[in-house]
Amino acid sequence: MGSKTLWFLNTSLKQSPQMSKFLPGRMPPEVTAQNYRTQPRPGAQTARRPADGLIGITAEQAIARGILCAGNPDTVYKQIMDIYDKVGGFGHFIFIGRSGFLDHQEAEKGIRLLAKEVLPRLPAVTPTAAAEPARAAE
Repeated sequence: MGSKTLWFLNTSLKQSPQMSKFLPGRMPPEVTAQNYRTQPRPGAQTARRPADGLIGITAEQAIARGILCAGNPDTVYKQIMDIYDKVGGFGHFIFIGRSGFLDHQEAEKGIRLLAKEVLPRLPAVTPTAAAEPARAAE
């Protein structure tokens, strides 16, 4: 199902460069100045969108990069915790449960499995705003 979900990346990241090249933060600072030139300076780094490297990747590559979690509930939990440990925690977890070429039954199954078998394990490591005042009172 992970490869079916990647449709979201492979279509939403494709856009004409003129639509995004002037948005703040879209280009690394070292190449931003090249956007304003009609011809790049000789030897200058060419302007390339950071997201271009994501177009066409496989589900396995996306999982290895930490931008996709897929598999059985234990595997997904482990992938989420690996990302959590790598980035030093996160305040929000965004789940896209219906994307790409997933049919209704596949999406429903994935959402139910996440809700019943993965999410109940996450609150121990992901503090919520409601839990913060309670911790402060301890």
